[in-house]
Amino acid sequence: MTSEVNQQELLIKLIEQNNKLIEQNNLIVQINAEQAAQLSEVLSMFEEEEPKSSSASLDGG
Repeated sequence: MTSEVNQQELLIKLIEQNNKLIEQNNLIVQINAEQAAQLSEVLSMFEEEEPKSSSASLDGG
């Protein structure tokens, strides 16, 4: 009986750890989405400026 109780306690701890990992992963996904949106905004700003500076080539020629 003690072995069965220990297995149940271990299972509960593993489930709790798994739930914490899922929460952390969800937070990482949210942060990643926010960063992607910010990066997209920055890239669009560069694209808007591109026609103004397109006359100057990168190699100076």
